[in-house]
Amino acid sequence: MTIDKIFHDLKIENHKDLLGFEWLNSEDSYPGTDLPFLSKDFIHIYSRQAGLSQETIDYLCCRLIPLVKSNPALARFMWHQHYLMNICVSPCRPDAGGFPQMEHLLGTDGYTYNLMLALAGYPAAGEIYKNLCIPEKIRNETFADLRIWCDFFKQTSGVVGITPGILSWSLLYLKGKLFQLGRLQFMPGIFRENIIVLRNMKTGNVQAFATDKISYDATGLIVNKSEEKESQIIGNPISPDGYIAPPKQTISLYDWFPIVKPGDTILDIHIPASGPMTIDACANSIKQAALFFPQHWPQYTDIKCFVCRSWLFDPQLKNILSPESNIVKFQHEFYCFPVIHENSHDSAIWHIWGDRTQYASVKDYPQDTSLQKAFVSFMLNNGRFRCGGGFFLKEDIPFGRQIYRTHSIKQN
Repeated sequence: MTIDKIFHDLKIENHKDLLGFEWLNSEDSYPGTDLPFLSKDFIHIYSRQAGLSQETIDYLCCRLIPLVKSNPALARFMWHQHYLMNICVSPCRPDAGGFPQMEHLLGTDGYTYNLMLALAGYPAAGEIYKNLCIPEKIRNETFADLRIWCDFFKQTSGVVGITPGILSWSLLYLKGKLFQLGRLQFMPGIFRENIIVLRNMKTGNVQAFATDKISYDATGLIVNKSEEKESQIIGNPISPDGYIAPPKQTISLYDWFPIVKPGDTILDIHIPASGPMTIDACANSIKQAALFFPQHWPQYTDIKCFVCRSWLFDPQLKNILSPESNIVKFQHEFYCFPVIHENSHDSAIWHIWGDRTQYASVKDYPQDTSLQKAFVSFMLNNGRFRCGGGFFLKEDIPFGRQIYRTHSIKQN
């Protein structure tokens, strides 16, 4: 069966240029329609490792296996996707987020198809974790991210499975780049924000400054240009609650010294939807991460700070939610900063309700939790959500003291 016929039969011709990558090498390794990961034994073993429910396991075994095996074109394409994700070593291979959503062919089983592709990578991931000497407990907690997303889509859309975007996300932990440590997930990275963080030599105060040429509006949520010279920084300070503060100020580098700057090593924080994010639970996670990464990767001994970018850092949330909200308390632990996100409003809605198109209007959104009720009220008053970010300095562990909440943006 030729690549042209397969893409034609599956009605995905517009993906051929992108996903035909290394097709011949994929063909050489193709085992036929009896794919190794399409067996009941495989699904039972790795579904349990991912923490999937028995209902999901049964659905995979009774529905997806026969569906794929009965369609040779689909089986061949599924192997090719598996090859690109888990076998191909080229850095130019297509990202799984660009895989076609197979709903046009499989209906809602297109989500289940993506779930099976994620599970197909678990054996190789297990070897990666073994070689990295990652404890089994951390491996299992990290691998259970797949269950969290399955639960989300089942609850919000009533489907079994995940989207191509979440399939792409799963590769972060399947390749040993992201780990669940207690309540939070962490991934080593580089500080890429348009800010520099300074500490005053006399008072110890921390101040974030805008450093790049981008515009900001009257609310102070987007920054403008600052100029870094040999002995001073001229620009707009960022208040700890995440707003830009005009007018420009000048800070002398004889009085202040940089503690975080673009290019520094950081730990990115991700917050899975796995229950309450209490301060105690988050503090425990951050403590674990500060020890875990230097222990397994010596190059991460010089981690400068923890950084989180999320709709959860929308500075408006402190006015929408109760001061006792875990989200508001979490924000207060960080020095917040504005970020640019083209779809920030839709992102917040998606994380709470999933696919918004299933509802005729905002009034129809479920309001089963206090957060959902507060968000609906905000939107009915023409409110629009933003994304934001925050950093917490490694040197300021232990987490949980709200040390950035009262900092002034004035020089000392």
